[in-house]
Amino acid sequence: MAKFGLNNAENYGGKGGAGFFRLKGRNTAHIRFLYSDITDVEGYAVHEIDLYGKKRYVDCLRGEHDTADKCPLCSVGNWAQVKYLVPVYDEDADEVLTWDRGKAFGRRLEKLFAKYATEGPLCGTCFTVTKEINHEGVPYYTFEPDYNDGATLYELPEYRTTVYGNLVLVKTAEEMEEYLEYGDFGDEEAC
Repeated sequence: MAKFGLNNAENYGGKGGAGFFRLKGRNTAHIRFLYSDITDVEGYAVHEIDLYGKKRYVDCLRGEHDTADKCPLCSVGNWAQVKYLVPVYDEDADEVLTWDRGKAFGRRLEKLFAKYATEGPLCGTCFTVTKEINHEGVPYYTFEPDYNDGATLYELPEYRTTVYGNLVLVKTAEEMEEYLEYGDFGDEEAC
């Protein structure tokens, strides 16, 4: 295990870590979706909570046909939302990152697969993603293919982030009840 002082933290955990993709300070980026085919895409039903001053996701305990009483967070009106935690390779930054997207992004991915992954894996195409703002002030993204070099996941940097337990906390009903009562899960995992 590597040890370091507070002033050296920026030298650790960059590439392949749990960083998030954002277009902060720029309007475009060159990215690859780290998916071979559409069966690689996974969505998550999660609750958004505040834990130690940070936004965190907690896995919903309800199944597709369960009632709200199956999950303590649902039962108090903190309804689960669909999230896609999309692994991307940001070629400009030379980093593998996670792009936090909502339910509608699943349809966007389906369209990208249908159009650009007919001859090979989607990760073989590098896209220019551009952030634009609509007339209501809401951001949206467009994707234009830059090139397709046929690269496979084995030829690209590896996505090493574990979703469950890292990006999405997995808690029992009892632990969720504790969160609802005390505002935490009785541990300091998210400090």
